[in-house]
Amino acid sequence: MRFKLLKNGKDLSDDNKRKIFNIKNDNQIIGLAYEMKESLVQLYDYLDVSVAYEHVKHWLSWVDSEGD
Repeated sequence: MRFKLLKNGKDLSDDNKRKIFNIKNDNQIIGLAYEMKESLVQLYDYLDVSVAYEHVKHWLSWVDSEGD
């Protein structure tokens, strides 16, 4: 299951998405880490560097606030 958590969420089968959803519900820390990872992966979808930059700033703020 560890490798499925590391895989891009877009590439998962419906069955694996369901398994990850259950893991996220059972373990808040893993769920949050997975959501952060998926959010960071979205960077590759941006064609505009300024939009990607804003996404990274927002992501870093989010990660920093969760560390408090």
